[in-house]
Amino acid sequence: MFKSKALDVLRAFETKDFRLFNDFINSPYYNKNEELILFYEKLKKFAPQFQNKKLERTIFYKLCFPKKKYNEKHLGYLLSDLMYLLDEYLMVRLSEENKMNDYISLMNHYITLGLEKNYNSVLKSAEKLQKNYDYEDSQYYFYQYKIASTSNRYFELQNKRKFDQHIQVASDNFDLYFIAQKLKYACEIINRKSILSAQYELKLIDELVIYLKANPHDDIPAISIYYEILFMLLYPKNKRHFFKLNLLLHKHSEKFPPKESKDMYSFALNHCIKQINMGNTEYNRELFELYKVMISKEIIYHNGVLSPWLYKNVASVALRLKEFDWTKNFIETQCPKVDKNYRDSAYAYNLAYLHFSQGEYKEAMWRLHEVEFNDVFFHLDTKTMLLKIYFELKDIEPLLSLIDAFKVYLKRNKHISTYMKTSYRNLIKFVQKSLRLPDGDKAKWQALYEEIQNVKHVASTTWLLEKIKEKT
Repeated sequence: MFKSKALDVLRAFETKDFRLFNDFINSPYYNKNEELILFYEKLKKFAPQFQNKKLERTIFYKLCFPKKKYNEKHLGYLLSDLMYLLDEYLMVRLSEENKMNDYISLMNHYITLGLEKNYNSVLKSAEKLQKNYDYEDSQYYFYQYKIASTSNRYFELQNKRKFDQHIQVASDNFDLYFIAQKLKYACEIINRKSILSAQYELKLIDELVIYLKANPHDDIPAISIYYEILFMLLYPKNKRHFFKLNLLLHKHSEKFPPKESKDMYSFALNHCIKQINMGNTEYNRELFELYKVMISKEIIYHNGVLSPWLYKNVASVALRLKEFDWTKNFIETQCPKVDKNYRDSAYAYNLAYLHFSQGEYKEAMWRLHEVEFNDVFFHLDTKTMLLKIYFELKDIEPLLSLIDAFKVYLKRNKHISTYMKTSYRNLIKFVQKSLRLPDGDKAKWQALYEEIQNVKHVASTTWLLEKIKEKT
């Protein structure tokens, strides 16, 4: 089977795409190459996987052109022309899914041609489409700006000396779009810096914050939500921003596309997780309630698929709250929705954690043997659970061996942020300290307990403190 960008696109086609592209490639407006039509007709017989021995370059060429000698250059030209048409088809199809851009372009074209009636007709269509837009995200204000900006261009060409509101509407909506989008980017940059070892610059944020403090935009969810997210990220100790964000999401999350709504909730989720890792265990309940809301609103899924990481995280927080029945039901009912490439391993990991949380350590260890993950976060979580199991079982030799391997992994992996490395290294450090303390010395165990409480970043803080507390 030969490799080709065109084949990659065809494999990603839905059923209707094959039908529509067939019409497209046979349209003389887009394609006059009859040979290319023949080439595609032969190729589409291997849809949708396009996995067949007959797709070897020389064999497939002979299939298409039985009377011709194999010509590598000719095959390359056909694949290149097919890729060009596929790009054209996708651009046309995507254009049909976003009519507003077409309306804006058509309005500007009719202005240039001086066709006033045509311009006004398209303007009405654009305004109707905008009125029926389901959301109040930054894109809404962008198209408000584009419509008003185009209308202002039309007005300027009339050379009329009278007041016209379109320039003000364009300016106001552009400001709203810019502020909302700038806040959104700032939040994402701060979030990425906390997860990855990457360098980003935040520009104009101080000036923007000063402006928003003097001019609150509480009536614009696309601004007010990201404003609270930004301050929650910058000042994580101030609980007010998290709870204000929670209220805003409860009230306005349906005003955003599912993907963006999910991303907004993810900021709140990540805040809870960081607070929990810092020892603020009351956030376990907040985190659990956020997950339940996301499940009920069905924004936890992406195209109907549940990520294995969310599947794991939801089960983990529920188990920390000892919601065993709820968790068992969640694991079983949500498993079919998990990405099939990770489903078996994610299911095994969650069952392992369920067994671990109920004190069934041998069963948990047995389940962990079924987990196969290349993802760094699953690797960290699997090592952490094994560490806990060995600790609970007082199996010291494998525990020490695991700790050594864990240290090496944290040192060598460059994809783990400094924050996360610190959290896991602190966990390892305190587990090692606990191994050196005599069981009967309550004063030393209490001192260790207080030391852990005073350290900001420790992975699995709740579990660790519980184990130390048992000795005091």
